[in-house]
Amino acid sequence: MNNNFFIFNISTFKFYVVAASVFAFFGSLIIISGIFATNEIFSLNLIPDNNDASVLLIDVFGYIVLAPIIETFLIVLMVAGMKHLKMSHLMICIISALIWGGLHAIIAPMNFFGTIFSFFIFTHSYMIWQKHSFNYAYFAAALPHVILNSLVVLPRYFFF
Repeated sequence: MNNNFFIFNISTFKFYVVAASVFAFFGSLIIISGIFATNEIFSLNLIPDNNDASVLLIDVFGYIVLAPIIETFLIVLMVAGMKHLKMSHLMICIISALIWGGLHAIIAPMNFFGTIFSFFIFTHSYMIWQKHSFNYAYFAAALPHVILNSLVVLPRYFFF
């Protein structure tokens, strides 16, 4: 199977990072929108009405700097372990997305739906850039993570 599936073939790293960020953001947004719409249409009451949206400066640092650095390092380890088990590229991306979705759901169950698609993209990005270098691979996963977390956290910090 071609290792460039599911995200278009882009030759420049900077453009790839921006494209992967946009793709991860809108993919996650579509999933979350579908969950919210389903919740409203069927009156499932899955989403709490009183969501504390306040974010402190230390939270901003954690979400935008620390989390992408640490979680990307853990993606590197997970990918290495799954490659050792001879798993396919697609299976590694799916399992990684489900694991990260589950871990984020521990904080808030709805986080599962907001993270599964983005972590699929982060893992895929790491894997396809490995052929260039570890640094490209690491930052191809970490930088879209930073951008995505910034898009989610900064509005909450400045406006709520």
